[in-house]
Amino acid sequence: MNIIRRPLFRGAIGLYLTVGFFGFFGCSPDAQDAEMPRAPKAALVAVREAKRAPIRDWIEISGSTAPRRRLSVTSQVEGVLQAFPFREGDPVSKGDVLARIDPAKIQADVRELEARTEFARLDLERTEALIASEGAPRELLDKARTEYRTWKAKGAKAQATLEDATIRAPFSGIVSARFVEAGDVVSPKVKLMELLEAEPDAPRSIALHFIAFVPERRIGAIHVGGRADITLNAHPGKTFSGNLTRIYPEVDPKTRSIAVEITLRNPARRLRPGLSGIAQIIIREKKDAVLVPLESLLTRPDGRELCFIVKGDHAEARPVKRGIESAGLVEIVEGLSGGEQVIVRGQHRLKEGALVQVQPSPEKPRKKKEEATP
Repeated sequence: MNIIRRPLFRGAIGLYLTVGFFGFFGCSPDAQDAEMPRAPKAALVAVREAKRAPIRDWIEISGSTAPRRRLSVTSQVEGVLQAFPFREGDPVSKGDVLARIDPAKIQADVRELEARTEFARLDLERTEALIASEGAPRELLDKARTEYRTWKAKGAKAQATLEDATIRAPFSGIVSARFVEAGDVVSPKVKLMELLEAEPDAPRSIALHFIAFVPERRIGAIHVGGRADITLNAHPGKTFSGNLTRIYPEVDPKTRSIAVEITLRNPARRLRPGLSGIAQIIIREKKDAVLVPLESLLTRPDGRELCFIVKGDHAEARPVKRGIESAGLVEIVEGLSGGEQVIVRGQHRLKEGALVQVQPSPEKPRKKKEEATP
């Protein structure tokens, strides 16, 4: 019995060891991993903080400065230009004598007409007395009255011509150009000089506005009184503020744009007509808005917008409403209050509550210290 049982016992032990060996070493690691639950993989994302800052929506258009008022000074009478005292760049005040035509001939005409008018007046008085005393024909009185009125009207016209021989400034301004010289013979309607209106509180500064052209698709966004910031090529780095004071009535059929005037202040004589530049007409403006990058927003199939923010190590969806958009940033009027870490890259495949890992922002290269030159 013992001889028979020993081989059987040894065989059982061998079978057990063989099964255990293959059971331990025969199973692959993949099979073991399949039986163990895997931890979810975090999505790599980049974030930007939702910040509170000013934002504005504007229309940027090009244009140039021009005088608010330009007057071509002309002569109303013919004669020799006797006095012409102001030159280019000189300031003039309202009422100053800009030019005087030699009045000698006109004065002689005035004296002659005054004499004729006086003679006609006396003749009218004699005729009235004659009719009253002797009953002279009524036609004589009518003729005398007509004669007197005619000479009186001619005298008044000559007096007006004499006054026109002295040309005065209709407003305070700056002489921009002269076209004749003293001693020249001038005729009616001949241009003598050009006068530009001055700033009310700065008589040596030209009153200016900025003329630019707004595309027709943005006409509905502008209005008289709107604020504008202007930069001029002649003054790099400086901004001049103004207000939209005029919108022209017609759209140019060639450029499909409409002209506008922006009034500028020029008290320090820094600006001149003809300077080119860029105007930003401000449409809307917020002094304290919650701003996020435009690329952070996602649009749902129903048209509503949302963004993802990071809460701990998970993504949280936030429905939002946008406001002003400008320069790659957008105002959030509902959904964020500022300070949130908004996902700007990697958000398109995220779901609510997804595990995320924030990528560190790339460090800005440090500026090397400049070595002192000997």
